[in-house]
Amino acid sequence: MYTATLAEGAVLVLVSDGALTVDDRTPDQAWAALLDAAGRVANADRDAVADGRLAETVTGSLLPAGGSDDVAALVVLRVHPEQDLALALDARPASLPAVRRSLERWLTASGMGETERAAVQVAVGEACANAVEHAYPDGVDGRLWVTAHADDDGGLTVTVTDAGRWRTPDRDPGDRGRGLLIMRQLTDEVAVETRAEGGTTVRLRARLCGVPDVPEPAFDDDETDGAVGEVDRTGDLPVVTGTGVLDPTAAPQLRIRLLEACRGGAVPARLDLRAVTELSSAAVTVVLQVARMARTEGWELAVAAPAGSVARHVLDLAGVGAVASLA
Repeated sequence: MYTATLAEGAVLVLVSDGALTVDDRTPDQAWAALLDAAGRVANADRDAVADGRLAETVTGSLLPAGGSDDVAALVVLRVHPEQDLALALDARPASLPAVRRSLERWLTASGMGETERAAVQVAVGEACANAVEHAYPDGVDGRLWVTAHADDDGGLTVTVTDAGRWRTPDRDPGDRGRGLLIMRQLTDEVAVETRAEGGTTVRLRARLCGVPDVPEPAFDDDETDGAVGEVDRTGDLPVVTGTGVLDPTAAPQLRIRLLEACRGGAVPARLDLRAVTELSSAAVTVVLQVARMARTEGWELAVAAPAGSVARHVLDLAGVGAVASLA
């Protein structure tokens, strides 16, 4: 078995033999077209990488004008990692939006998909909130440091560091300490290091190589793409709103937003499904999981799904009314 390591910026192109036996080219011409396509892939901009258009670049160069159903292409490009993210801010609530914006730009430039970005942002937000709220005594100015690094193994490491102290959650942490629970649910690895001389570092690990944001093909029908909005905290309870078709691809985003809204089960939240036109079993499973968690924490998940609506019909069939309040 032959093993090779791709250098940064290198491209590996695998094609089926049909790519070299097209009707309007000799094998030498086909090889030349393949090499040319590989060169253009290696120099592709990051938008093409994020949109998953690399294989199209190869097949478009290899196929005859009439097309072919006998060509398959697999393209692997080891991109140059983005420069590490490094932020140093005052440990106060007003700094948190700056962390979110900077991290969003860095993760997007690194090629991470939307759902994965949302999970990492919520987890890092919880780590930063812990430092802001619990690291320093009232009236004491402190600092907060955030770094992000793309690892050689395709992973992502984010660290959140302060120079104060905040305690590990008790067995029944209540609202405080739920940040750690959320971090562990949304990332692959969480480590907390407390230094004897003072200061805490939270280290989060996640997969950087997620599914790219590839646009879905358009259909000539009345379906509306599903969406799960940001948590709305302007009312008496935090609200997560779903719209359109909540298919299996929307379920992870629904889970992330519900966990963010209820702080991992610590506070009551509401789910608004009035504008949902289709509710998949994966989305229903998320609702059931959060509703059961709420019951164990002493509150009931309120779900807005009027009688007669599509969402209400599915929720009734799944028995969600036994563990949540449907209205």
